[in-house]
Amino acid sequence: MASFKSVALLALAAAGVGGSPVPTRTTGEAACAEIAFMQKAYKESYAAANPSATYTPMMTAPVALATECLFSVPIDRKVALEQLTGIQRYVQFQSTLGFLKNPPKEDSFQAPNPLDLVTQINELSHKVRAKEITKEYDFELKLRSIFASANDGHLTGTMGGLLAIQFNSPFDIVSVSKDGFALPEIYQAVIKNGKMEPVGSPIITIDGQNVTEYLNKIAFGTGLQSPDARFNGLFPSRGLRGQVLNDGFFRNRRRYPGSDSFSVRFANGTTADYEYYAAVAGNFDTVTDAGSFYEAFVKKGQMLSSKPNPRCGNDGDISNQRYQARIGKRSSVWKYAGPQSGPQAELKPDITDGKGGIFAGYFLKSETAVLQLTSFAPECWSDVPQTIKAISNFLNMCRKRKAKKLIIDITNNGGGYIMLGYDLFLQLFPQTLPYSGQRNRANPGGIIEARAFDYITFEMFEKLVNHNSTFSSLAFAATWSNWAHSVILNDDYEKFKDANELIGHSKINKDRYSALWRFNIFEPIFGLGVHDYTKDALTPPFEPENIILLTDGQCSSTCSTFSEFMQTLKGVKSVSVGGIPTPSRGMPLVGGVRGSEILSFRNLLDAADAVTVLRPTKDEDELARRRRDLPQKLPLPISGNVNSLDNVRKGHTAPLQFIEEPATCRMFYTKETLADIEALWNSVDDAAFGSGKGCVVGSLKN
Repeated sequence: MASFKSVALLALAAAGVGGSPVPTRTTGEAACAEIAFMQKAYKESYAAANPSATYTPMMTAPVALATECLFSVPIDRKVALEQLTGIQRYVQFQSTLGFLKNPPKEDSFQAPNPLDLVTQINELSHKVRAKEITKEYDFELKLRSIFASANDGHLTGTMGGLLAIQFNSPFDIVSVSKDGFALPEIYQAVIKNGKMEPVGSPIITIDGQNVTEYLNKIAFGTGLQSPDARFNGLFPSRGLRGQVLNDGFFRNRRRYPGSDSFSVRFANGTTADYEYYAAVAGNFDTVTDAGSFYEAFVKKGQMLSSKPNPRCGNDGDISNQRYQARIGKRSSVWKYAGPQSGPQAELKPDITDGKGGIFAGYFLKSETAVLQLTSFAPECWSDVPQTIKAISNFLNMCRKRKAKKLIIDITNNGGGYIMLGYDLFLQLFPQTLPYSGQRNRANPGGIIEARAFDYITFEMFEKLVNHNSTFSSLAFAATWSNWAHSVILNDDYEKFKDANELIGHSKINKDRYSALWRFNIFEPIFGLGVHDYTKDALTPPFEPENIILLTDGQCSSTCSTFSEFMQTLKGVKSVSVGGIPTPSRGMPLVGGVRGSEILSFRNLLDAADAVTVLRPTKDEDELARRRRDLPQKLPLPISGNVNSLDNVRKGHTAPLQFIEEPATCRMFYTKETLADIEALWNSVDDAAFGSGKGCVVGSLKN
């Protein structure tokens, strides 16, 4: 923990950070009140200078002051122990619990170290009970670290005290090869004329450690499974139409990095020291000391409550739940600043999905089509039809222009609505029913749910959703639990007979799992609600050998499901760009979570409530089992999620989360392809359909 430095040093640090007020006093828990005082003055000053502003940027503060505040907040030992006991009931629904503990040999790249989540949470409870942990921030850091060590973007456990103040580096970095073949070097990055560029001499070491080793270390635990994908996540990514986003993890460290500053040595022999800074994300209006900090951010969970997007209307209303799709998306609760640049001025899409903001279609000079998809979740659920229609219109444009070649850019695509992944595949291959084998972990709570919902037929669920808002909510909670056999299909795409058939009693890799099952793709209420393109007599707009998937390894969740369809069912070739500067080694096509669905702790609690209401009982033994094994309301708010479903390939037993496969071709970023997204597409186009050159490892030419 940083100690509070002199007033002079604090004033000097604050003066260099974005116009934030200069602190003038205090150490210890009074530092929280000091931040509140500074924030109040900052807001008043900003509002006076920007009277028409609807958004106030986060105030910055010196790290020393921020850590004095954070590490002054004591833990409530009794409540923390109750929190950990309750979390264990939710963790049982993590589908990979057994595979994390016993990683399979077929994990063909970097097999993770064995991870026993249950034991680690128990060990954390022991440390709290033994008074080895006395500060709330330390407790929340350690809890988050347990979840993050799985490198699963669906598995999270972040409490509110961790989010009130976030920590940042003063600059971004990028990885660039001088010619596309030489190993990339790490540079500081700047934005010039809306484009990202490397500047200065290459970075050789950070804090005395080889720069690549240092970056690999800090990237661990950032929610991506492949080390190459995690490495790419350190750098700013690009959004729709080439805008530079503000999401690089090297700059946005989020949690306290362990020191107030860091030292950099450059290839030209020079060195430089840099200060981290703190970004105050929470509202400190009610904070006067450590106790009020705990009340605002830990007990009330200020940072864990999100305001609905006013543009999205009633998208989140229970009355509209029947139209909501299931979610497969990498989770994040951290705050980021807006994009660092606007769209590339010279990049003119032929079509976009408008307010959805996730799709754009282009035609290169070679007449190769480019379908850019930055997510499978548009801004609002009500935007989904527009996104689907825009993609359909683009593919029809391709047919009319007789375009024969297609690049699908899914770089930095963290997933989204599961139905959109299926829909895009079916638009590309309308006569192919995609296969994705789902599997639940057969934990005691899940089995209770399966048996409780056993008697409810599809027709009964349909009546429940039309009954009233309360029963509608319970019905959807039950069906989204993935333990209601009547609304899903077995591995042969037929109805399950009963709950026992779904429970399956399969023992794999020292753990128990349900039978394999599949989403009812075209069913509109409890299935995915995808349009049945198989009935439209459409022909594929492109041959599979003329399609290239472009990724940076960060493709996750629904993006990974879509990529699996393309790779396994159609043999589509792929390019992965960037990654750890390592010679003669391929890079995964998909480096993010490959599980099918994320369920929040709220979803799991709703399913438990559905058991109580839809299947009441007076049997004392059954009531005791439910109290012991079903999720209960936690004493403190938390942003918690689990990967509820494995995605299992036909004929396999290991989930795809533990199978990393290299892309067909690996490329490195150059200064040109880093600055101009169209230059990257042209490089891929040439490697696949032109000269055949450009791949550092592999080839796109048969």
